[in-house]
This record gives sequence, C-alpha cells and structure tokens, in this order.
Amino acid sequence: MSKFLILPRDSDDPKVHPPGTIEATACEIVKDTFRIPGAADKLQAIPGLGPAASIVRLKDETYYSIEVTKKTLNIWHQVIPEIESALNDVSNTLVTIEDDLYRSMSDLNDALSDKSFSGVVPDDTISVWATIGESSIKEIDDAFRDKIKELYKLEKFN
Repeated sequence: MSKFLILPRDSDDPKVHPPGTIEATACEIVKDTFRIPGAADKLQAIPGLGPAASIVRLKDETYYSIEVTKKTLNIWHQVIPEIESALNDVSNTLVTIEDDLYRSMSDLNDALSDKSFSGVVPDDTISVWATIGESSIKEIDDAFRDKIKELYKLEKFN
C-alpha cells in the first residue's frame, strides 16, 4: 500500500509525474473524485510519511490524502471507466427522454388548446421531473464518488 498527500503543483515546478505511474494515477483519482478543475498534472503526489508530508500538514493549505494498492489501481483503470461510461450513458438518455417528453407535452397542450378541451390534462398531472427523477443521476453519481472516497481512503484537509 502507498499513501500519498496530493496538493497543487507549483506553476514553476517543471517536474510532472510520468503518465501511468502510481503518483500520476493518485493525482488523477483525487482530481476526478473531488472534481478539481484543470488537468491532473497540475497536482503533485508526495509520500504520505516523511519531512515533506510533515511540512504540508503544517501549512494552512488544502491538500488531500489517498491510499493506493495494486488492487485499487486496477479498479481505477479497469472498473471505474466502465461505471463512469454507464453513468454518462444514463445521463444522456435522460436528457433525450426529457426533451421528447417536453416536446410531446407541448404538442398535447397545443392539441388541447381549443376551449372545448381545456382542463382535460391538468397542469400538474404529468411532470417530466416526476417521471424521470430530477436528482436520481446526481444522487447515484454522488454515491459513486463516496464509494471511491471510501475505497481509496480519500480525505480533504483545510
């Protein structure tokens, strides 16, 4: 197991973790899980123990801790992308359904616009949000990120 502290890399620091290294992957996990804007190479990973880690902990700056094992690295590279892809697919499908429902409801309202048929479909009877579930995808995504935080023992400080 490797424990790292992840913090913003100084803009004048030319050292970037090579892609595919445990350090680069740790930075990527933190960036994606905490939705940190910018590229993962704008972060740096330092060993969780030692003088550099002690200095980071004493500063009044934001940093993250993460524990990574060979198993959790494999999960990040093999399992997480499939889950994220499926979440994106569901989200895109819901957007399409939402658009179709709005269009269909508008067509129905237009068709019922004649005074003889007013009140056939009350305004609050069919709700796109009630049908689809307004926050269900966000709730699933949040729960997914919480599981990632648990799996990697991710913590945010300051």
